Amino acid sequence: MDTMDTLDIYTPTNFRKNQANIFKSILSQNKPVEITIASEHLGPNDGIVAISKKRLRRIFKLKTNGSG
Repeated sequence: MDTMDTLDIYTPTNFRKNQANIFKSILSQNKPVEITIASEHLGPNDGIVAISKKRLRRIFKLKTNGSG
Protein backbone atom coordinates (compact mmCIF):
# COMPACT_ATOMS: atom_id res chain seq x y z
CA MET A 1 0.00 0.00 0.00
CA ASP A 2 1.29 3.45 -0.89
CA THR A 3 1.32 5.60 2.26
CA MET A 4 1.00 8.75 0.15
CA ASP A 5 -2.65 7.72 -0.37
CA THR A 6 -3.29 7.82 3.37
CA LEU A 7 -1.49 10.90 4.65
CA ASP A 8 -2.51 12.24 8.03
CA ILE A 9 -3.14 15.97 7.57
CA TYR A 10 -2.55 18.65 10.20
CA THR A 11 -3.07 22.38 10.37
CA PRO A 12 -0.02 24.29 11.60
CA THR A 13 -1.69 24.80 14.99
CA ASN A 14 -2.53 21.10 15.44
CA PHE A 15 0.93 20.14 14.23
CA ARG A 16 2.56 22.37 16.87
CA LYS A 17 0.30 20.97 19.61
CA ASN A 18 1.10 17.37 18.68
CA GLN A 19 4.54 17.59 17.12
CA ALA A 20 6.38 15.26 19.49
CA ASN A 21 3.84 12.48 18.89
CA ILE A 22 3.74 13.21 15.15
CA PHE A 23 7.53 12.94 14.90
CA LYS A 24 7.48 9.63 16.79
CA SER A 25 4.76 8.35 14.46
CA ILE A 26 6.68 9.41 11.33
CA LEU A 27 9.71 7.48 12.57
CA SER A 28 8.01 4.39 13.97
CA GLN A 29 5.55 3.90 11.11
CA ASN A 30 7.73 5.43 8.35
CA LYS A 31 4.57 7.27 7.31
CA PRO A 32 4.69 10.85 6.00
CA VAL A 33 2.30 13.54 7.23
CA GLU A 34 1.06 16.72 5.58
CA ILE A 35 0.93 20.13 7.23
CA THR A 36 -1.49 22.38 5.36
CA ILE A 37 -0.50 25.96 4.68
CA ALA A 38 -2.97 28.54 3.39
CA SER A 39 -1.41 30.58 0.62
CA GLU A 40 -2.73 33.64 -1.17
CA HIS A 41 -0.96 32.53 -4.34
CA LEU A 42 -1.48 28.78 -4.28
CA GLY A 43 -4.85 28.45 -2.56
CA PRO A 44 -5.89 26.77 0.67
CA ASN A 45 -4.47 23.34 -0.16
CA ASP A 46 -0.79 24.19 -0.30
CA GLY A 47 1.33 22.44 2.26
CA ILE A 48 4.43 20.67 3.45
CA VAL A 49 5.03 16.93 3.71
CA ALA A 50 7.22 15.68 6.55
CA ILE A 51 8.94 12.34 5.94
CA SER A 52 11.48 10.23 7.75
CA LYS A 53 15.15 10.32 6.81
CA LYS A 54 14.87 6.64 5.94
CA ARG A 55 12.15 7.40 3.36
CA LEU A 56 14.09 10.35 1.95
CA ARG A 57 17.17 8.17 1.45
CA ARG A 58 15.01 5.66 -0.41
CA ILE A 59 13.64 8.41 -2.66
CA PHE A 60 17.15 9.67 -3.43
CA LYS A 61 18.31 6.13 -4.11
CA LEU A 62 15.46 5.55 -6.57
CA LYS A 63 16.18 8.86 -8.26
CA THR A 64 19.92 8.05 -8.53
CA ASN A 65 19.15 4.65 -10.01
CA GLY A 66 17.03 6.26 -12.72
CA SER A 67 13.76 4.90 -11.42
CA GLY A 68 12.37 8.20 -10.20
